Amino acid sequence: MPFLEPLLVFLAFLFLDVFCMAPGVTFGDSGELAAAAANLSVAHAPGYPLHALLGHLLGSAIPWGGWAYRTNLLTAVLAAACLGILASALRLAGFSRTARLGAVLFLGLCGLWRHGSSVTEVFGLHLLALACVAWVLCRFRGSLWEPRPAAALGLTMGLGLANHHTLVLALPAVLWQASREQPALRKVVTGIGIAALLACVGMACYLYLPIRSSVSPPLDWGHTTNLERFMRVLLRKDYGSFELTVEGAAPVSRWSQIPRYLGFTFKELG
Repeated sequence: MPFLEPLLVFLAFLFLDVFCMAPGVTFGDSGELAAAAANLSVAHAPGYPLHALLGHLLGSAIPWGGWAYRTNLLTAVLAAACLGILASALRLAGFSRTARLGAVLFLGLCGLWRHGSSVTEVFGLHLLALACVAWVLCRFRGSLWEPRPAAALGLTMGLGLANHHTLVLALPAVLWQASREQPALRKVVTGIGIAALLACVGMACYLYLPIRSSVSPPLDWGHTTNLERFMRVLLRKDYGSFELTVEGAAPVSRWSQIPRYLGFTFKELG
């Protein structure tokens, strides 16, 4: 039963995540993202429309707890699902049960993962998208340029990008795996076309931004009611890694932040 192992991984980590979950609002973006899910608002750039929609869907279905509790629960579900899908991907890649369960346990029990799976953040959904990309690559290894695998990969990437832009960092690995199959040129063109089309379908979630801004929700970053404002939010013109205010950042401030940024990144790699 190939689905039993991933299901057990999901249930085990879901139990652990819910047991360790924060009971309400925490620091960082927790309150903002919970509010965006509660009243279908637009969070800071790039708006995180897929997270807001999923948070509202799950939060509306759960009759207990505040909205921060419900969106914390969403993170717990997404993080546990990510590990279950990762376990399935590793099985499809040919790893032994000891290797794949060891990898999942090592990842799921490390401190950074435990923290990230217990609070409201967009990274649980981001990691789930990455796991789904890995699963598609492993499941359709040898036939990635066929229409169905190309469509699945494109849709997965598109939905993932509707949550977090850094999913593009997985693209080199995707292209490397796909290039190993050495397909005919016609198949490459067809596969890229199908993948691009389905990626656009997934990224259509960003239409959420102007639709919600048009009714002036309580939280409305960028007020994306025209194309210029929409693109400004989508491309994070005012809210990027080194620009965390709408006023932007002076060059001297940006250069001073780079050592801190690199140091924090190195620390998180542990």
